[in-house]
Amino acid sequence: PDKTVINVDVQEKSTGEVNIGAGFSSTDGVLGDFAVREKNLLGRGQELKTRLTVAARRKQAELGFTEPYFLDRELAAGFDLYRIKRDFIRESSYNINTKGVNFRASYALQEKLQHAFTYSLRENNVTDVREDASIYIKRQIGTNVNSSVAQSLTYDSRNNKFNPTSGYYIGAVQELAGLGGDSKYLKHELKASYYYPIDAKWTASILGSGGHMFGLGGEDIKINDRFYV
Repeated sequence: PDKTVINVDVQEKSTGEVNIGAGFSSTDGVLGDFAVREKNLLGRGQELKTRLTVAARRKQAELGFTEPYFLDRELAAGFDLYRIKRDFIRESSYNINTKGVNFRASYALQEKLQHAFTYSLRENNVTDVREDASIYIKRQIGTNVNSSVAQSLTYDSRNNKFNPTSGYYIGAVQELAGLGGDSKYLKHELKASYYYPIDAKWTASILGSGGHMFGLGGEDIKINDRFYV
């Protein structure tokens, strides 16, 4: 007598999305962007995304996969593959090609507090260095490998992750490079943002980030590992 039979009629929505963009960047020049994302791959709740960006001074391809309940636990795990070609001839007299892979896992400590781990392996190739480039850049011509592990802690009270109008976000990241490879450093970074609704159509926001890194074992920090504005 304390139970009721309820019949539910469910109609599936599309779980995929396609994004196409074009524009102009003062850094990369004229650019085009194409991305495909499926949030319920084969009906299993997994996410698969791919993205291609082609610009006058940057070419970038990405592929990512996420399993939201790895080993049937509340643990999101996945990987990212990427390849980037950047043209720094105008600013610093060199080009750089980067390819790499990230393996990541994250879990919720509380409803708004999340902890994540990432292992990254990437190869950087500095090429086309001009004769008038600095000695520091000339010393880094060729290929180097970065192998690093990072952990992050984030608190997110925003009302919407994609288009927030209220709340705040704080994230702290620590990265250690030197698990093999050619780079050895320790990096700390802090990011924060705050959103305040002025009225129904306008939102005020303030965002900031800061960081500090230093080489380990007397190693200099390579140009591709440094902070960039």
